[in-house]
Amino acid sequence: PAQIGLLVGKLEVGTRDFVLALVPFPDWKDDEEGAGGGAAKADTALEVDEDWIVEHATQVSRMLPGGVDVVGTYAFASDAAFKTASAALTSATVEIARVANAVGVPATRSHHQRANHRLVLHLSSTTRKRVLRRCVVPTSRSAPIEPATPVEHATGRVASQMVRIAARPEIHLRL
Repeated sequence: PAQIGLLVGKLEVGTRDFVLALVPFPDWKDDEEGAGGGAAKADTALEVDEDWIVEHATQVSRMLPGGVDVVGTYAFASDAAFKTASAALTSATVEIARVANAVGVPATRSHHQRANHRLVLHLSSTTRKRVLRRCVVPTSRSAPIEPATPVEHATGRVASQMVRIAARPEIHLRL
């Protein structure tokens, strides 16, 4: 079935952005409204609930280790379903960036939070193609959101290039 979710990774590592994982939205049903934020009612309709996507991205961001954050959204759907939902998905992705940029004092924001773009990935369920697009976050809320532009992408082994630092502080306490 069609599905939408979050891209987790790192933005602007040198000249590259890294996507480390896809986090699907949990399946849930709301008694009053029917299908939830990531559910598809039919093969040609992909429901995108912007508020729910932003809330889920906020919750996922809180659970991620330092240096890794939500870098965008993805949709696994037919080409027709993605075409009708792409504007709403891009808008939700821009809103995720705005919320991340609003966190904290500007001097304490991470490099990731200052990035002015996010990614939208379409995984076609019909042709099996992957199309990655970059959406630029407008500088003001009143500025229109530009359509996401395609970017070149490749798969590779990123985890082997990451550095893990472990600290075990010793505490001596005397009462």
